[in-house]
Amino acid sequence: MSGRCLPYLRQVSDIPRLYRRTNREVPSRPCAYVAALLAPVAAFRQEHLSLCGEEALRPWLVDVFNAVAAQFLANVSEVLAAVQKMEESLRRLKRVSDELSYTLLLLFFCFHSVTALVMSTTRFI
Repeated sequence: MSGRCLPYLRQVSDIPRLYRRTNREVPSRPCAYVAALLAPVAAFRQEHLSLCGEEALRPWLVDVFNAVAAQFLANVSEVLAAVQKMEESLRRLKRVSDELSYTLLLLFFCFHSVTALVMSTTRFI
């Protein structure tokens, strides 16, 4: 049963794309995939509740939810690690860009100073 739920967990990786560089508000409701994720278990429970009873289904449902929760944790950890890597790369890129801008600015001032010096010296020659 948990195998029927797990494909929906791949949608966890879409969350950063949905909120990157947007001014969207923080979600106040679960994502749509959460309801879809739980639907097979809920349907199975409804179908078999009258046959087995709640007590017989409970351990089985706990096992299914534990498996789904473990995979969810693994997927979320993967996404968070990827987001952290991306943020670190962007910070490094910005630092390099800032250093390059500073270097180019220094080169411009040096070039401008040398040009002014050459121009002033050529007047005397």
